[in-house]
Amino acid sequence: MCNTHLGKTYRNKKVGFWSFFIFVTFRIIFTQRTIAMNFFENVESVSEKNELSNCIYSDICFDFLRVKPKTFIVDANIKILRTFIIDLDNFFLKFINEEKIEENQHNNIYINTRLLKYDDFEYFYKLVVGFPVFIDKMNEGNYLKIFGIIDIFKFKKNNSLKEFIRILWISIVFNPKFFEKRDYASTMANKNIFSSFISKISIVELLRLYRIGEATLNKIDDNSLVKTLLDDFNFDFINPNKDYLYLDTDIIYEIQKNCTKEVEFLRHIAYFFRIHTFKRIFFNKIFCTAKHNYFFNFSLFEGTNEIFLLRCLNVDVLIQVLRIHSLRNIKTINILNCNFTTQNIISWSKTFYFERLNFINGKDKFKSYHYDSDLNPSLRNIISKFSETMYIENKSNFFVVDKRVTCYEQKKQIILESYYDESKIEELSSLEGLHQMFIPMKLSDLFLAFNFYSMNFKEFKNIEISFTNMHIKDFNLRESEILNNILSMRIVNSTVNSIFLSKILLFPSLKTLIFYISRICYQKDEAIFNENKKIESLYFRNSVIEDHICFSNFLNSLECLRTLEIISLTKNTNPFISNPYNIKMNLGNLLSLKYSSNYNCGNDIPFFQIFPNIIEFELGLCYPNGTIHKIFFDKNFDSLIKLTFDGVKIGKKDKDALKKCTNIHVLRFTRTCKISEILFAELFNTNNMYSLRDLGLPDIVISIFDLQFISKLKFLIKLQIYNFKITTDIMFCFKTFYWMETSENKNLMVSKNRIFEELGIRYEEFT
Repeated sequence: MCNTHLGKTYRNKKVGFWSFFIFVTFRIIFTQRTIAMNFFENVESVSEKNELSNCIYSDICFDFLRVKPKTFIVDANIKILRTFIIDLDNFFLKFINEEKIEENQHNNIYINTRLLKYDDFEYFYKLVVGFPVFIDKMNEGNYLKIFGIIDIFKFKKNNSLKEFIRILWISIVFNPKFFEKRDYASTMANKNIFSSFISKISIVELLRLYRIGEATLNKIDDNSLVKTLLDDFNFDFINPNKDYLYLDTDIIYEIQKNCTKEVEFLRHIAYFFRIHTFKRIFFNKIFCTAKHNYFFNFSLFEGTNEIFLLRCLNVDVLIQVLRIHSLRNIKTINILNCNFTTQNIISWSKTFYFERLNFINGKDKFKSYHYDSDLNPSLRNIISKFSETMYIENKSNFFVVDKRVTCYEQKKQIILESYYDESKIEELSSLEGLHQMFIPMKLSDLFLAFNFYSMNFKEFKNIEISFTNMHIKDFNLRESEILNNILSMRIVNSTVNSIFLSKILLFPSLKTLIFYISRICYQKDEAIFNENKKIESLYFRNSVIEDHICFSNFLNSLECLRTLEIISLTKNTNPFISNPYNIKMNLGNLLSLKYSSNYNCGNDIPFFQIFPNIIEFELGLCYPNGTIHKIFFDKNFDSLIKLTFDGVKIGKKDKDALKKCTNIHVLRFTRTCKISEILFAELFNTNNMYSLRDLGLPDIVISIFDLQFISKLKFLIKLQIYNFKITTDIMFCFKTFYWMETSENKNLMVSKNRIFEELGIRYEEFT
């Protein structure tokens, strides 16, 4: 009886334990964020309504395909070979769109085993969850396997991925047997398998191990530098959004300097370029000499399709390397503002196997002037095209400003400025196919000027047109090569009306419009303002508006306006003040606003409507206490990244003015700003978290309250103060500034070592 009772009790406890275990297990599983890696054997076994990829992210991970996901169907008759469950909370590398995966949500990835085998991914997974661990048996096969998997899934570029790749390189650098029994045939067969995205992270982490400077690493890692350098070149063949390997003379010099000091570094960098390739390489300000020769022999150009040369002075060594290796994989060479002779370029086009050679001549050589009375046929043809389009078509529309005389009657001799070797005109003109030579030129008279590029003396590109000292009544738009290539327009010391403004909207390629000391006059006849989706930048500088309705309608027609600059010295040159009709201006797509208006006593403080997308805002000049409160207090500037105040007075009326600007990265007060009767910290809500990284302050009195606020700015790395007085303990001040990368007082940079020299052992007390 007793035994029976005990047996039942034991069995009940056992059932209760397993019930509890199953409950906890299911609870853990279903509260995890997981991804199932489903490995299938062949493409035919998995179908998709439209198209199938070898590796498919379904559900929340659709961005892997970089297209909108299609409905995914797994054939019911097909068996998935194996499935690997990933717990995202333990897998520190981040998948695309992983942040959208919620608890209790399960996602699938379907992978063809021809692309990736189950055992290989299992090996990779163990390395990731075991991070950071030195990889004992790192060899070339494992190296290729690991980087291949990273490349397949395109994990997010963050610190975790960089640290993981750094561990891989540490495992190679400190493994003396890595280069033993290497399979060179396998290495060469696997070239081009990695995207430049992964290769760029890899080379940066390798260089970091060998103490290459952060400035050099940032230039290689950040593609925004290339975008900035190419920003002024508006040509069809230039795409700054492509991914380039950036190299300049300083980078090459620093790498070579380390190679001469450490033999192992030379070995590892050479190995890197045997494994990794870059389809596009960007050289900036390269001055090559014989000592650069072995750098260019690092298998650098194998797999490269396109080379950019910007402002390079001497590339004889580079040319020699290309000629010796006979690299037929290089299809495109782009040469921009380099110090090459025209003869060099013609020689290049005839010697190498490039499919496309694009050459943009700089403006530092062969400047020459030509007059319409003495021109060769090629140049005379250029002048006749511009003259016919502008003057012949608009005889009755262009008048001399403040006169009743047409510009056509007053125009004098036309001057053509050009930058090319005159002796090579015939050879340049004969270039055919995809070899394109862009020669900068300027054509001008008293009233009109055209800055442009002539392509092989046959076509016109990137035209900037300037109207000066003119009264423009209308403009006859006729389809032409010139009209279609006008990208920029300047109106200087001229008068225009609503009809001409409406015609500006019809220019098919116009992106930038500048008014300078000009006047928008009243016109009785109403004009029709069509929507314009081309003009991106408008600069309105010291120009008078007489027809406010006309200008407001014009401004509201610029649907894609991204940059607006208003510089005004008087009330009637300010469209935000001088508008008596309070017409709402539609500037919802604006990204950058520079508003510099000379405030006069009695003028209204401008009211700016909400700019939901604005990134950069500069405000000036001489505005009184309370201005920034009126503009920013309780307004939505969530997208604002950079804010500059120039000559603005800050006072007690501005309390809490910037409390909602939590996303600003750069905040600058110029030296002409005055902060009085208020603490700097009182402009904010000190309980909020702010994203400030760069802070510039004017002459200011700094209190302990200000220092406490600045010390809470955990992202701040640069602080610039023109001049300041401290009302608190000097030690607390130094302690606040200690952890910043850069602190600047006026033009004097003070290093931590200098502070130690001044304060001695007291420095250690507060650090």
